[in-house]
Amino acid sequence: MGIPGNARNRYPEPPTSNDFRFTTNRGNLYATGLLPPADRKGGFEARLTTFKKGRADLQHVSLLDGAKRVEFMQTEEALICIVPALDAEVAGLPYTLKLEGSMSGFEA
Repeated sequence: MGIPGNARNRYPEPPTSNDFRFTTNRGNLYATGLLPPADRKGGFEARLTTFKKGRADLQHVSLLDGAKRVEFMQTEEALICIVPALDAEVAGLPYTLKLEGSMSGFEA
């Protein structure tokens, strides 16, 4: 049956490893990567351009899969997260990062 098209019978593009969706809960921000990179042995790098240096002051990033700490750095181009290896059962599924810090660089 597949994915239904819209009124013009166009279908959404398949997700890539660069696609993220965001949500908040209890003052925390969560970024869900829709597809981990295909080459992810021993972990992978996630780049979130929305949170580049100057747009947010992040203090902690963690992976919801077991609350694993994620190493990260903010550059002029993006927030770069070094995501540890995902558990084998969920390695090809979307993953979620919890971002903690100040998001004062965003307008309401």
